[in-house]
Amino acid sequence: MYNAEAGGGKPGAAAAAAALTEIGYMNVIPKCISSLSKYPHYENLPETYVAINDYLLDSPLEGRYTYDTIRYEMLF
Repeated sequence: MYNAEAGGGKPGAAAAAAALTEIGYMNVIPKCISSLSKYPHYENLPETYVAINDYLLDSPLEGRYTYDTIRYEMLF
């Protein structure tokens, strides 16, 4: 999380820091289909991704977030 005192004296740095919050997170484990053998059998990752997406549509993680993109150019 951003530290207001480390804002480098930029105008509005303290206000921006006060508005930031951490977003939530969750751990995901694929659903166990069968545990009858020595090694349990779990669902495939695409099925797990669909279940996660369905869950997040109904219950999004708390907080706000932004992201930056960086353009890379390959020089040959």
